[in-house]
Amino acid sequence: MTAAMPGQGRKSSWPALLPVGYALAVTIYVALRYGYRWGEQDTGQFAGTIRGVISAGSIDPASGAYAHGYGYQTIAAVVTLVSGLTVSQVQLIVLPFLTLVIALIAFVAFRALTGNAFLAGLSALLLFIQPEFVFVVERGNHEKITHMLVLVLVFLLAASLTRARTIGMVAGFILAFYLGAWALIATNSFFASSFMVSLALALCGGLITLWFSRSTALERGAMRRLIYTVLSCLALFFVFVVYVYAPARYNYGQLQTLIEKLSVLFLSFEPQGNPYESVGSSTIAWAAPWVYPVVSAFNWLILLGSALAWVWLAIRFRRDGLGPGQRRLLLLWLLAAAFAFEVLVSVVVDLSGFLGANLQIRLFPLFMLFGIPLVIVAGAELAGRINGLWARRVMTVAMVVLLSVFATTGVLKATNDPLVSNKWLFFTGSEQRALSWADSRLERQEIWVGLDERLQEMQKISQPFDPDHGNRSVVNEAGESTRFLGMSEVIRRRSVRLNTPVPDVSSSDRIYDNGGAQIFHRVPRTPYQP
Repeated sequence: MTAAMPGQGRKSSWPALLPVGYALAVTIYVALRYGYRWGEQDTGQFAGTIRGVISAGSIDPASGAYAHGYGYQTIAAVVTLVSGLTVSQVQLIVLPFLTLVIALIAFVAFRALTGNAFLAGLSALLLFIQPEFVFVVERGNHEKITHMLVLVLVFLLAASLTRARTIGMVAGFILAFYLGAWALIATNSFFASSFMVSLALALCGGLITLWFSRSTALERGAMRRLIYTVLSCLALFFVFVVYVYAPARYNYGQLQTLIEKLSVLFLSFEPQGNPYESVGSSTIAWAAPWVYPVVSAFNWLILLGSALAWVWLAIRFRRDGLGPGQRRLLLLWLLAAAFAFEVLVSVVVDLSGFLGANLQIRLFPLFMLFGIPLVIVAGAELAGRINGLWARRVMTVAMVVLLSVFATTGVLKATNDPLVSNKWLFFTGSEQRALSWADSRLERQEIWVGLDERLQEMQKISQPFDPDHGNRSVVNEAGESTRFLGMSEVIRRRSVRLNTPVPDVSSSDRIYDNGGAQIFHRVPRTPYQP
């Protein structure tokens, strides 16, 4: 069922250069585009968590512990202590190069699912064109580790179905799966639990499919064994939450909150959150109304293609049955369905307002891990039916052009590039120096730093305010209690882009200016104002 690519053996490894090379190019582009000066809320949160781990010398610091796991911040803390680099340098310079490892593991996992090295390389390449996936693996949070572990677990599942020939090999794959599952739980227990449940649903669906296809008892036994293996990982989740990592008990409270919010949603029939609020508004998120459809075209193409490919495979399975060589495609087909269902559930959860109404954004890249290779398998089958040298050449040129366009729009969306986005993530050295100067000379003051949290996250990532000085940054509107204003060329340009005014500084004293950023002091109106 998988079209044979000329000259591509199943065990060939050179196609791995496609995703690994492209992942390296994207990582270098992000570094050069912003000069390692960019970040967002998750990166800022984990910067504080990593510093807390280092300061306390424990994976469970007294304050600021990450509730879902300790894996990512522990790795980052070790790298920081061993290398002598700062936390921000580790997050923004060192760990992004893990994308090369992710690309290689993606190739290995997709080769196990498709049975073809070239298709695996192409699938892994497209994964790094998908903007949401690039965003989560380039920024400084746990998702680069969790997605890496997910791909490892998928490979182990596929390998146990297609490669295990002896009891020893089966036991080895199961043990490796348990180790990988524990690592995933320790990195993010909430993500791991939802992943395991979806994985179990996919395998249960596989068992039902095998039963209806009248497959052998041996095949059904192999699928049943995997179901037991995955479900037993939920016991590992219980042990982790109850006995190993106390902050993870926060998940119980989150579960109760989810039930309450879903109850309000279904009883009131009114959405409690709107995850699509800024999608179609050029004044909020995008430089123009046409930008979002263009930068999201790749996602829609994969969604449509994966749906058609899933139906096509279902028809093939129904008509031709499940032959001995179809286990890997059956697993891919089941995983795509299970994680598509998970994304659909997350849409309902987001409408309830749970977890900031962005769960589907976090789970969508997980679906892409299976939607993309599903499209590639179907596309290879279709391409194999095209005859004629000129037709194949035209198809090849069209694919190269299309991939080039998607690669460009994908990296622009993934990095929130100012060319297309109104939500800027970068900051400048001038802004860093200005706020550092203000914090070193002021005490217990409010400092206005812009129209959103951009520079607040800069402070968390690169140079947190000294707690002994007691200063606090504020954004959006500057009230009367805010006597100091940070201003920069970037803030002024974004004000023009958003058509949103910044505080008037014409009657304020300019007390600092480095050319690119300034600090203003509002002239006191009474003797009691600072």
